[in-house]
Amino acid sequence: METILNQKPMKFYFFSTLFSLILFSTVAQIIETPANSILTVKSGITIPDTSSYRINGAAILKLKNSSNILLGLNSGNTILTGQNNVLLGSNSNGTTSAITNSVAIGSNAKVAINNAIILGDTANNAIKVGIGTASPAYRLDVKGVVNMRIGLNSPSLKINGRDFLALDSEGSFLVSNFRIKYDHPNQWSDKVFEKSYPLAPIEEVMAFAIKNRHLPNIPSAQEIVDKGIDINTIISKLLEKVEELTIYTAKQNEEMQALRKRLYHLEKENSEK
Repeated sequence: METILNQKPMKFYFFSTLFSLILFSTVAQIIETPANSILTVKSGITIPDTSSYRINGAAILKLKNSSNILLGLNSGNTILTGQNNVLLGSNSNGTTSAITNSVAIGSNAKVAINNAIILGDTANNAIKVGIGTASPAYRLDVKGVVNMRIGLNSPSLKINGRDFLALDSEGSFLVSNFRIKYDHPNQWSDKVFEKSYPLAPIEEVMAFAIKNRHLPNIPSAQEIVDKGIDINTIISKLLEKVEELTIYTAKQNEEMQALRKRLYHLEKENSEK
C-alpha cells in the first residue's frame, strides 16, 4: 500500500507535465525563416505571424523591412522603406516612411531625421532623463563627474547655434561671453570707499611692493602658478587696487591744488613788494 501511494504523485507529475507540453505546443511555435528566428504566441489568431510577437492579436514585437526592431503597440507603423532603426515604446515612430539608422525610445517618441537618437515623447515637456540618479529633476540630470568631449579637430560648445566655448590649437579655452555671479556684496570691492576701510599710506604700499615684488592683498606670481586663483576673486582684488589707486590719485590731486594755491599767494606777495 505504501509503495502504491508513493507512486501516485510521480504519475500525476508526469501526466501534468506532458499535458503542459502539449498545450504549449498549440499556443507557441518557434518560427524559423531565412531572415528571422523568433517565438510567436497564438492568442486569438490562427496563423502565427513570422514577423511579430502578438498578444491578443496586437503586434508587440515586430521585425520588419530591413533590420528594423520595433517593440510596442503600433510602433514603427509609418516606416515602410527605412532600414536599421530601433523603436521602443507604444506609438514610437518615424515621421517619414524612409527614416534610416535612427533610434526612438519611449511612448510616442518620434524621430524625424536619419542617424538620430530620440528619448521620450517630444511633445511632453515633463520628460526628464537621469544619469546616475533615479529621480531626475531636469531635462538632463547627471549625478557624478561629467567628462565631455565635443569634436576632435576643432572642439567647441554651441548654445543656440553660437559658439559658447571653444578650444584653440594651443589648448586654450575661448569663451565668447560669460557673466560672473557673486553671492554677497562684500565679495565686491565697494568697501574701499567706506570711511572705515583701512587704506594704507602710499609709502607703506610702495615699501611692501619693493620688498615682496607684488601689491598687498594680491597673490604672488609663484602662488598663482602653484595654486591658481578663482576668477571671481582675482577680478574683485584687481578692482580693489583700482579703487585704492583712485583714492590715492584723488588725495594727490587735493594736495596739488593746495600747493598751487599756496604758490599763487606766494607769487602774488612777492610781486607786490
